[in-house]
Amino acid sequence: MKMFEWEQDDGVELTIPSINGDGLDVPDLNANENVLRLARAEALAAEGKAGIARLRKIAAAMAIQTNDAPPITFTLDDLDEPSYQLVCEVLGHGEVSGQVSELQPLIIQESIFPGLWRIKSPDFADAREILILADVPPMLHARATDAMDEDMTIPQNVQDTMNAMPVLAEIRDRSLAYQAEHTNHIINFTLLPMSEQDMALLRDTLGAGHIDLISTGYGACRVCSTRWPHVWSVQYFNSMEKIILDTLEIGAIPAAVRASQEDFQDSAERILEIIEAYL
Repeated sequence: MKMFEWEQDDGVELTIPSINGDGLDVPDLNANENVLRLARAEALAAEGKAGIARLRKIAAAMAIQTNDAPPITFTLDDLDEPSYQLVCEVLGHGEVSGQVSELQPLIIQESIFPGLWRIKSPDFADAREILILADVPPMLHARATDAMDEDMTIPQNVQDTMNAMPVLAEIRDRSLAYQAEHTNHIINFTLLPMSEQDMALLRDTLGAGHIDLISTGYGACRVCSTRWPHVWSVQYFNSMEKIILDTLEIGAIPAAVRASQEDFQDSAERILEIIEAYL
């Protein structure tokens, strides 16, 4: 009985179609790939001086960035090709990746430096990505409140359910009452006595939203928006890619896919260390 176990998930394997119907790439974070990336960047250093300067500029901004500060955007369109490739090799693929599937589709990839995001549109495959410095890409905030079902209608006269109706009422009340300063309210389906009929009704009523993210920071975690505003499916997986914790969070974008305050300063220091050691 899983909150979002859609038919196309085929056992909820992380590398096959997501709840939005498109595949999610789980980043390969092995040490050998990191070494190869830095070796490729080092080989580009002589021709990629503008890229090194851009990395220093990013590090300077990260050193003073906070979670409360406005996001900072860096474009890469003005870089020559060696400089652009150098920046891409240094940034790599971090622990959080995902997609926005509706309105203006986006591919979202955290760099290896938490708090620095690589954003690209699949509609413009040849365009260079943009970089955004923030705890989470700001467009996700807009999509999180851009509800697909603003009425949040709860079905009536449903048969053979135990707890789905009061749970849906709780979710709706929490969603309507949510304010930005509130902490997220968590409903743990792993502990609740919910029947198959209960879970089916919740899936059908809440539905799948625009946003689908995966974090591999401490085990695998999938974070998906629903059709209701501020309501998120948050699922944790074990090494066998089986769900071990199945929850809903009502509130802001879940912390599992956000950079922390400390990440900005740590990332700034790591960028400068890489420049000094390899470039």
